[in-house]
Amino acid sequence: IILIYLKIENQWEENLEIYKVEFYNPETREKLGENVLDSPLVIAPNKEWEPKKLSDLIRVSLNPGEYIINITWRCGERGGGLASFVTVNSEVIKAYVIYITVDDEDPGDVIYEKYPAWHRDPQPFVDVLQKYFDVVIISNMSELKELVENPPDGHYIIINAHSEPLPIPKSYLDTHGGLSGFRDAVKEWHEKIKALVSAGRIWTQPTGYPFWGTANKRYARAYGCSDGATEWWTNGWGKTINGWSALDPCQGGATSKTSGGSVTYDGVRWATGLPYDKTYTWNCKPTSTDLIDDLNSVFPEANLPKGTASGWEGWDTFDIRSVPDDQKMVFYKFEDKPIIYALKVGNGWYVFVSVDRPPDTPTDLSARMSSYISVYVYLTYFVVKG
Repeated sequence: IILIYLKIENQWEENLEIYKVEFYNPETREKLGENVLDSPLVIAPNKEWEPKKLSDLIRVSLNPGEYIINITWRCGERGGGLASFVTVNSEVIKAYVIYITVDDEDPGDVIYEKYPAWHRDPQPFVDVLQKYFDVVIISNMSELKELVENPPDGHYIIINAHSEPLPIPKSYLDTHGGLSGFRDAVKEWHEKIKALVSAGRIWTQPTGYPFWGTANKRYARAYGCSDGATEWWTNGWGKTINGWSALDPCQGGATSKTSGGSVTYDGVRWATGLPYDKTYTWNCKPTSTDLIDDLNSVFPEANLPKGTASGWEGWDTFDIRSVPDDQKMVFYKFEDKPIIYALKVGNGWYVFVSVDRPPDTPTDLSARMSSYISVYVYLTYFVVKG
C-alpha cells in the first residue's frame, strides 16, 4: 500500500487548488503513473491543509524505490507543477491469524484436533490480509502462548478467528487450581492480552459477543459436560459451538461456564479494563457510518455494505456509548449503540465485529469486515497519525 500524505500551506490571497499528482522515474523522467483527484483539493488563503481521514491520502501503485512526485496546482491566474523527490521504502508488516489446530502444550501428549470456532476456516481472513501484510497463522497452542506472553516488537494486527471461544493454555488453569480457579485463570489470560494490545497492537474479535467464552481440550476431555456431574467443563453454549465446529459436543473444548464459574460478560471487561454492560441488541439491523464510506473509498475491493443491514444481522456487544469519541471508531451502529467498532485501550485498539454468528451471517462477510476494518484502523493510527 502506497499512500501519499500531502501537507500544504496556502500563503497566497486566493484559493489554492490541487488537481493531480504524477510520478516520474528520476533517471529517465518517464511518467510512471498519475492520480487525478475526483474533485480539486481547495485550500483557503493563509490556511494549512493536511489529511483528516484515510481517503484524504492519495493511494497509488508503486514498487519500492525513488521517484519524482509532481503536484499540479492553480491559484487565481497562477498555476503549474510543484516537484519533489520521494523514497518509497519496503517494510514488511506482519498480521497474525489465530486458528488453533494442534494443542502441543504437553509435548508428550499432543492433541491433533482443531479448536472450536465460529469461523471454521481461517482462509477468508488470510485472503484479505495477505494483500497488505506478511500473514502468520498461529496454529499451535504453544505459538499462541508465546505470542501473548512474549509479543514481538512493533505494531501489527491479530485476528482471533475462533471469535467467542478464545483458546486458553492449560497451564493458566492449573496455576489457579483447575476448575475452582476457572475465572481467575481466564481473567489472567485476558489481562495478558490487554497488555499486548495496550503496547500498540490491534486485536480483532469477529462475530458474536467479544471474549464471551474460552476453550481448552484437555480440561474438556477430563471433565466433559454438566449433565448431573459435580465438576464439569462444558456448558450448553459450549456444546452448541463444539457441534457447529464438527467436534464432540462435550469434549470439543468450548465453554463459557464451568462448575468453577463463568466468563460471559466479564470476559471483555477483563480484556479491556472497562466496566461497561451489554447493548441488548441481538439480531439487530445496524446502519453504516461515514467511516464505511471512507473505507470503501480507500479499498473499493472491500465493498462493505452501506446503509441498513440486509442479509446479515448485528449481535449483542460491549456498550461503549460513554467512551470519548477520540477513543473509538464506530463503523456500524444500531440506533445510538455502536455494534461494529474499534476501541482504543492504551496505545492499541480492539476491533469488535459483533455480528450474528455463522450461518446467519455469511462467513466471508464477517471475515471481510474484520480484516478490512483492522487494516483501516492500523493505517489510520499507526501509519497516518503515528
